[in-house]
Amino acid sequence: RDVEFDNGPTKELKAKHGALVVGYDCLPWLTLSLNAGGTDAKIDGITDYDKYKFSWGGGLMANIWSIEAAPIKLTFKGLGDFTQYRAGSGGLDWYEVFGAGTVNVEFFVDEDEAEMADLVSMGCYLGPAFSVIRGSMDTAGGSLDFNEDETFGGIAGVDLFVVFSTPTLQTAVKKIRDVPVLFTVVADPFLAGA
Repeated sequence: RDVEFDNGPTKELKAKHGALVVGYDCLPWLTLSLNAGGTDAKIDGITDYDKYKFSWGGGLMANIWSIEAAPIKLTFKGLGDFTQYRAGSGGLDWYEVFGAGTVNVEFFVDEDEAEMADLVSMGCYLGPAFSVIRGSMDTAGGSLDFNEDETFGGIAGVDLFVVFSTPTLQTAVKKIRDVPVLFTVVADPFLAGA
């Protein structure tokens, strides 16, 4: 993403981030989450990827409105997230505040049919997003502050598929490419082709 430094130039901030996210449904319509992981980043022309450092954050997801007519569920969701990032030996630190409103469409198979179904669930989402990034980078003369150049954008994606047995995993591996598949109750995932 493009960030603008206080001294004028706009540069691209690139980050590699991996995290474990744990969520808790505190109400039927509200999920709170915490995340922790590692981040490495670079600012084009100034720093390079160097060293992963600890990053952490928290968020919430609220189901604002939902309607279900099997096999489709339509949900409007609000998302919010705060994450503190640190990266590299060059003292690159920043935080991001993120918010979005999404339309989620989920195609599902009910539990009675799940055992015979090839796939249990597939969902996709799309919506507007807002993001604020503020940070600093250590330099020989102190530090330089930067801010995100563009704060409005969009969010889109596909939720993962869930399979519950070896036969459905084999079908999913044959039909699905480039999308994560979560599987359970599988005797040997390697023999199943996972």
